[in-house]
Formats: sequence, structure tokens, C-alpha cells
Amino acid sequence: MSNTEELMTDIYNTLVQIRYPKITTALANNIEVTILNGENRLSLLSWLLAEKFPLIASKLQKLKGAALEEELLKSYSEIGICTDKKLFLGNCLLKEQLPTLRLLLDFIKCLFLKSFDTEYDEKESTDDILNVYINEDSNTFTCNVEPKLNYSESMEYFENLQKDLNEHQELSSTFEFKNEEERVVEQVLKDEKKKTNENDRDSLFNEEKKNFIEAYSSIDSWSPFNTKSVKNKSYSMDADINDIYSKFSSLTQFLQAKEEILNANIPKEIGKLNTPLNETVENIVTHTEEAKNGYVDTY
Repeated sequence: MSNTEELMTDIYNTLVQIRYPKITTALANNIEVTILNGENRLSLLSWLLAEKFPLIASKLQKLKGAALEEELLKSYSEIGICTDKKLFLGNCLLKEQLPTLRLLLDFIKCLFLKSFDTEYDEKESTDDILNVYINEDSNTFTCNVEPKLNYSESMEYFENLQKDLNEHQELSSTFEFKNEEERVVEQVLKDEKKKTNENDRDSLFNEEKKNFIEAYSSIDSWSPFNTKSVKNKSYSMDADINDIYSKFSSLTQFLQAKEEILNANIPKEIGKLNTPLNETVENIVTHTEEAKNGYVDTY
């Protein structure tokens, strides 16, 4: 028999001993499908807590679906059985669930059985359980199945757990109050710092204003400027400017003369005429004089 089969058989026998109601629909070789799967798994996990803790039972009765899954995961994770939702709900391979199922089996034994060393009667079967209820006197028949095993240690554990939870809630409330108090103190310090900065700026402005008023009121006592030295400096600059202006004036005159020469009305060449030499010489002299006179007039 493999370890998996041994574990499944052990879980089956334990559920038979604690008289889990739905175990009547299962066998040792199919407990994985009939008890440890889907809604049946949630029913088992809910029943284990509800049987021993009435307060938890009333709370679980009001939950369904995802809310029930979350509440069960929270309870069993606090016990230390499993914190992984996938493993807890059996949504993975059976081989991966084995460590979690072993812890769950130990928890069941601790909660319902007197000792881990209890030897199970393998002959006890579903038929034996049915015979107990069928042969029992109807007048004394009751639907309440009381566990016949001691669970004082488990109860003590849950009481300590509840105590720790209460202390945690008190600490959380105290911590939140302290955080609020620290926030208020921090805000007050910020306001005081802001006010101090504003006062510092006002003091600095008042000091500067005071210095300005004192300086302005003492203007009459200041020594006058040395206007002579300023004059000399400005005169020296004016001399340089005048020199530059003079040179540019000469350049302007030259350029102006160039423009006048270009625009001057210079006579064209004398037409070829059949004139005597003496008349030609006379005309040359006359035109030369006119040209000279015209050039002189331009200046």
C-alpha cells in the first residue's frame, strides 16, 4: 500500500470514528472524490469547526460560496494547517495536497480523539454505523452525536488563540490612535514652522526697510561727485568721437565727389567735320577751357 493510500485510509477511519455524517456515502478507496473534493470538502472543513466551536458555527451558517471559502481559509491558516488557497481547497494534484491533508488529519485527531495512538477497528464500516442507528430505540434516538473523546487541549488552544486575537485588536486600536495623535502633532509642528518662517521674513523685510529709510534720510550728508573728473573723462571721449567724425567727413566728401563726377555732363566726342586745321585747333582750345571751368565750378 502506497503512502497516499495509507493516508486516505487513515482519514476514512478517523472520520468513521468521529461519526462524520457524510462518511456514510464514502468508501476508503473513493474518499478523495466523495469527501475531499469540491463542496464536500467545504462541508467537512465547516463541520469540523462547527462541532467544537458554536460561535464559529453560527458565523459559518451565514456564509456561502467565495465568502465561506475565505472564512475557512482564514480560520485554518490561523491554526497553522494551510495558507495556500489552492492547496486548501484541493484545486491541485493529490500528491501536492498530501502535507496539508496530514496536518488536517492530525488536527482532527487532536480535536476529537483522546490520543494519536488510538488503534482503529478496521472492521468497523458504514454498515456498522447504520446498524447503530437502525437498532437504536426510537424513543431514545437523537440527532445529536456527542463525541466521546476528550478535546480539552484543543479547546485551550482556541481559547488562547481568541485571547491573542483580542489583544491584537486592542493593539491595533491603540496603534491607530497613536498614529492619529502623531499626525496631529506633526501638523501642529508644520503650522508652527510655517508661522516662524513668515515671522522671519517679516523681520528681514522690516530690517531692510529700516536700513533704506536711514540711508535715504542721510543723502544730504553724502559727499558730492567730482564733476570735474567726470567732465574730463567725457571730454576725452568727445575728442575721440570728433576725430572719427572728421575722418568720416573727408570720406563722405570723397564719395560725394565720385558721385558728382559720375553724374557730370561730359561732352561727347566732336563729330567729324571737314573743317580747316586752324578752326579745329580753336575749337579744341575752346572746349578745353569750358571743361576746366565746369570742373572748377563743381568744387
